[in-house]
Amino acid sequence: MNNYSIAVIDDSLDDCLIIQRQLSRDDHDHYTTQCFNTYDTGLNAIASNSFDLYFIDLDLNGRSGLDLLAQARELNIQRPLVIVTGNENPAVDMKALELGATDFINKNELNAQTLSRTVRHAVTRKAHELRLEHAANHDGLTGLAHKSHFHSELERALARHHRSQTMLSVALLDLNAFKPVNDTHGHLAGDHVLQTIAQRLNALVRSGDLVGRLGGDEFGILLENIESPDQLTQLFEQIDETLAQPFEFQDQTLQVSCSLGAAYFPSDGLDAAGLIEAADQRMYSNKNRLRTPAG
Repeated sequence: MNNYSIAVIDDSLDDCLIIQRQLSRDDHDHYTTQCFNTYDTGLNAIASNSFDLYFIDLDLNGRSGLDLLAQARELNIQRPLVIVTGNENPAVDMKALELGATDFINKNELNAQTLSRTVRHAVTRKAHELRLEHAANHDGLTGLAHKSHFHSELERALARHHRSQTMLSVALLDLNAFKPVNDTHGHLAGDHVLQTIAQRLNALVRSGDLVGRLGGDEFGILLENIESPDQLTQLFEQIDETLAQPFEFQDQTLQVSCSLGAAYFPSDGLDAAGLIEAADQRMYSNKNRLRTPAG
């Protein structure tokens, strides 16, 4: 038996109760169902990302469920969103799919068998979709975000921070002395170093931060909702220290380090290209400083 937590976002209390009652009759699975009868409470439930599935009515006290889907997409909610509709409209259905709806169910079909089947299929379909999406957007060796996915997430983050006028940071890292590892010890050793670096970086950043592999030995970190550049000073020092620690591979001790440069929205740029350029310049300035002997 599976246990599912279900959010029903519908301004009709009767429809909410019908879904609750019908799901309670299912003999195969157990459902915990909670109703949200306004657009705002529904949005808060979606933002919590704490339910296994969301049933969403397209008419919420005069506000559109399509707008709710759009906000869920912006929040990058990774749960199935099932539209509950009383009127079949192909144009609306297509728009809902474009905004991330997983499935549809007609209000005339709110019976136990149809609802439970819809839940199982939507949850399974969403899990499969997320696996495919992860494989497409992440590096097979390190599990980090691909360059294109990293840039897409940066664009999405900038849209959020433009509205809130809060600060975010983009940090770029380039490894020093990585080529000799490959040349001397082989590509398996180089792969081990890259995988370990990915693990070390993910262990240092917050759960909501994004680490990407942007090139062979180039990495990026997207850090949202920061108060000032000073807030990240300790983190960047920890990254320098952690990546400089030795890597053990097949009874060999390998050593690399990194050069890091960071840029901040909005002071260093208002778009992704400007921030990447500013961080890149600082990274290479730091790299060149390492190459230049002290006078």
